Amino acid sequence: MGSTPEHLKSGDFFQTEEHPEIVFKSTNVEDFDGSDFTLKGEVTLLGVTKEVVFDAEFLGANEDPNGNQITGVSATAKINRKDFGMSFSATMPGGDLLVADKVNLEIDVELVKA
Repeated sequence: MGSTPEHLKSGDFFQTEEHPEIVFKSTNVEDFDGSDFTLKGEVTLLGVTKEVVFDAEFLGANEDPNGNQITGVSATAKINRKDFGMSFSATMPGGDLLVADKVNLEIDVELVKA
C-alpha cells in the first residue's frame, strides 16, 4: 500500500482541493553568525497555523548574469503532521507504520531584490 500522488492529494493527506497551498510566513531571524541562523515563522497547512523553528543557512548573495541582486537560503525543520490534523495511518505487513508522525520540511529559495 504505497502512497500515490493522487492519494497524497486526497483527504487522507494534503486535501489539495480545500487547501491548495502550504504557507510559510517568517516572523523572526535569530543567531545569525554569517552563514547559519534560526528562522522562526508560521506554517499554515490544512488550514492550521503553527509556529515552526527552522535551522537555516545563508547560501550567499551575488549578482546574476542579468544584473539582479540574488540571495540564496536553505532551511529545514521537523513537524508532527498530526499537529496539523493529518492523521492517516496504515500498518505495513511487517508491523511498521506506513507514514511517520514526524516529517521534515525543507525550504530552498533564491530571492531576487526588487
